[in-house]
Amino acid sequence: MRLRTVPDAPARRPGPATFTPVLSGDGGTLPGALATLLRVGNSEALQSVVGESFDGAQEHPP
Repeated sequence: MRLRTVPDAPARRPGPATFTPVLSGDGGTLPGALATLLRVGNSEALQSVVGESFDGAQEHPP
C-alpha cells in the first residue's frame, strides 16, 4: 500500500484518533490505526518499526 504524502492527502489531515483495526486505502484512518496499535496492539513492535524507518523517532499516543 502506498499513501499519498502531498499536503492535502487524507493521511496528513488532523482528526480524532478513534479505534480502528484497519488502515483505510487513502490513509485517512492512520491516526486511529496508530493509536489502536499503541493502546491494544503490539506497541513495542510499532515503536521498533517507527524507529528503524525514521532514524530513531518514536510514536506517542494522542
